[in-house]
Amino acid sequence: MKLCNLIIILLIFIGFNTWADVAYAVTCPSVGTINENCSWILADSPVTLGSITINSGVTATVEGGVSLLMTVDDIDVYGILSLNSGSSITATDNQDVADIRVHPGGILNMFSSSTIGYSESGRISVDVHGTAIISDSVLDVNSFKVYSGAISNVTNTSISAGIIAFYQGSQYTLTGNTLTGGVYVDSDGDGVPDSEDNCIDVANPDQVDSNLDEDDNSTKAGDQHYGNACDPDFDNNGIVNIIDFNEWRKYTGQSVPPAPASIDISGDGLIWIQDFNIWRQYYGKDPGPGIGD
Repeated sequence: MKLCNLIIILLIFIGFNTWADVAYAVTCPSVGTINENCSWILADSPVTLGSITINSGVTATVEGGVSLLMTVDDIDVYGILSLNSGSSITATDNQDVADIRVHPGGILNMFSSSTIGYSESGRISVDVHGTAIISDSVLDVNSFKVYSGAISNVTNTSISAGIIAFYQGSQYTLTGNTLTGGVYVDSDGDGVPDSEDNCIDVANPDQVDSNLDEDDNSTKAGDQHYGNACDPDFDNNGIVNIIDFNEWRKYTGQSVPPAPASIDISGDGLIWIQDFNIWRQYYGKDPGPGIGD
């Protein structure tokens, strides 16, 4: 008898706690600021979102199988946005790009078979300034960008995008993925992919190369062209040394022209201390790196 009573008490206790969990579970809103842990639940799917902000210290979970629909509005992640298996965020028809922005300190988690994508003319971009942990998922997006200071670990995932970019200062791990589209690493963050950049480690979006027809550096490694910003090798012998300093000194204080534009490595139109300071950083080293390296 006592055993039966104990079982009944246990069943009542378990049932009460299960009910309490359901009763006190918080459903995420469809628009506005999220200040407490919550979930978008299957019973409400699909959910059409307005602009959402997930505050720091808060986790917003997209439960398995739930579909979130975005138009021109954005999701700003300062806390954690977690997509469970089989869930999705989809951009519906719109002319502008809907953004998922993972801010510094924010985290985007995507688990098995979760998806971020679009429908018909909808477009969506993912910008990572915080952390993105993505595994066994699909991103079919306008762009996927991992910025300086961000962390991205992408495993066994398909990413199709107009731009897939990992910028200078980002930490990223790519394992077993399929990347399709404008895939590049932009080490210096100047908007020019490393595969096309004549100064890979120095930002020079203008790509100015004043001695393009002369600086093959064939004595060292052949067909290497460097932009002015990373090429204090004025005699084109493959190393920056005192000979190049003497070339700079010969034109010190002159404007461009009459001084050669290739000596103006700072790009300010004047041969002066700014160019010397760049030369000094390269002293005893190779110019570049750039196209051909």
